[in-house]
Amino acid sequence: MSVVPSTGSLYGFLVYDFLNNSDFWFKVQDTDPSNVEAVSSGVSDFSIYSGAYYDGTVYAYGQGGETYNYKSYFLKVNPADYSYEVLKMVNYTPAGYGL
Repeated sequence: MSVVPSTGSLYGFLVYDFLNNSDFWFKVQDTDPSNVEAVSSGVSDFSIYSGAYYDGTVYAYGQGGETYNYKSYFLKVNPADYSYEVLKMVNYTPAGYGL
């Protein structure tokens, strides 16, 4: 087994929680997973379903709310303040559905 140094914090996006708010970014201390902190407001224009951190930016796939006609989009998210830029709409058809 190898022990690696702490990386500090892990970040994620909570899409849905039965008991609390949803659609917000949170931070978890990697040395104490019970220490969870919300780091953005509870309401977002998008629900983030997947994403990856690359070169200082989060690239994410999510579904827009009413403002975006509930369509799916590819987003560029600034992790410093959780602002986002809509890169493009994504035409997505789940397996088993469609043409």
